[in-house]
Amino acid sequence: MKNVLPRLKIALLRGQKVSALDGLKRWGTMRLAEYVRLLRGAKHNLDIKTTMVKNKRTGKFYGVYSLNKKRNRKTKIK
Repeated sequence: MKNVLPRLKIALLRGQKVSALDGLKRWGTMRLAEYVRLLRGAKHNLDIKTTMVKNKRTGKFYGVYSLNKKRNRKTKIK
């Protein structure tokens, strides 16, 4: 699926939390970390925080991305 970057940006601005599995299911991408890196960059300048979560069943850790709302209040959804 194309246009992952704007869809991810909208999801984060709406307050949704996104993991790599969410990225695969919703947008068909295995490169979610790369898109988060681009949104953190100079062009978009979003303050995205990464929370490491432990899977209860397997004991492995994975990242969940969300927007730090304190710094991004003025950013609007386009």
